[in-house]
Amino acid sequence: MTVNKGPKASQKATDQGQGTKRQGTSLLSQPQPEPHPAAERLVAVIGTGYWGKNLVRTFDGLGVLGVVCDSDRSRLEAIEVSPGVRRCPAPEEVLNDPEIRAVAIATPAATHFDMSLAALNAGKDVLVEKPLALRVEDGKKITSLAQRQGRILMVGHILRYHPAVRRLKEMVDGGDLGKVEYVYSNRLNIGKLRTEENILWSFAPHDVSVVVGLLGEMPATVSCQGGDYLSKGISDVTVSQFAFPSGVRAHIFVSWLHPFKEQRLVVVGSESMAVFDDTAQNKLVTYPHKVKWKNRVPTAVKAEAKLVEIENTEPLKAECRHFLESLETRAAPLTDGQEGLRVLKVLDACQRSLGENGTVISLGAD
Repeated sequence: MTVNKGPKASQKATDQGQGTKRQGTSLLSQPQPEPHPAAERLVAVIGTGYWGKNLVRTFDGLGVLGVVCDSDRSRLEAIEVSPGVRRCPAPEEVLNDPEIRAVAIATPAATHFDMSLAALNAGKDVLVEKPLALRVEDGKKITSLAQRQGRILMVGHILRYHPAVRRLKEMVDGGDLGKVEYVYSNRLNIGKLRTEENILWSFAPHDVSVVVGLLGEMPATVSCQGGDYLSKGISDVTVSQFAFPSGVRAHIFVSWLHPFKEQRLVVVGSESMAVFDDTAQNKLVTYPHKVKWKNRVPTAVKAEAKLVEIENTEPLKAECRHFLESLETRAAPLTDGQEGLRVLKVLDACQRSLGENGTVISLGAD
């Protein structure tokens, strides 16, 4: 495989913001499904492109969208919003608007650091799409600033708000699958190709967030290999492998050069196996297969698949509601800046391994 370059880079615990401890919960606890959003139009969305338009639709539907902002005036004028929602081509105007309490940033990844920093310095709470930044040092600066200023900082790792992933987390924590042995995730498609970031930084943040969240631990080591076939130095395909302190192994395979769409996560446990397939009608299925030993030889004993009931909740709406709940309660969100920083550290280690043709990288103590 070809060695590829990476993306182009451009308080103490209190009762507020990132310093807030979740009451009676852990860092990996699940959000309340129905928070109570404020009635005022206090949120601005900066960036109305591929993903930003979905944030516009959702926050507008929740009745809290005050401003949409995009430097592309034709795109800005074309987007549909409710009467009373203002349009603005300049982020500086949004950040200086005293009526806007929070901003959702859906600009290109290379701008996330500067845009988030500016928003926090303007006294706004921030929801920034993944990744938090493109450099670990930049991620640390953002999270530290949010802590010092008592601001909410949330990263848009949407799969953590998917009802199937929330249910799967409950099953893993409850021991329903037995001892987790192995996890793998495939995120494959033939679709939107990017030139400002490679496939690792475009697709894998979601899967890294989910795998680390499910296991409740950071990997001890990572390795990554990939190939660049369309644009030299921009990986189109990567396979990342992870070894965790508990002994669990995992891999994440991402590609935007694939003949069909596949979004599948498999968790293999000692008692059962679970499959989350976001493209299937039945999103979460378990397979209580067993392995029996006869004469010191392992034999697979297959069992019928079992459908797992999940809530009928739109992940993006759940994510946006959770953000609004954090604005109201000042409790740190599930995917707060620290969670975003953990994901960024894993991606950075994968990128370094990719640049060294798959060398194993140690993350050390986290």
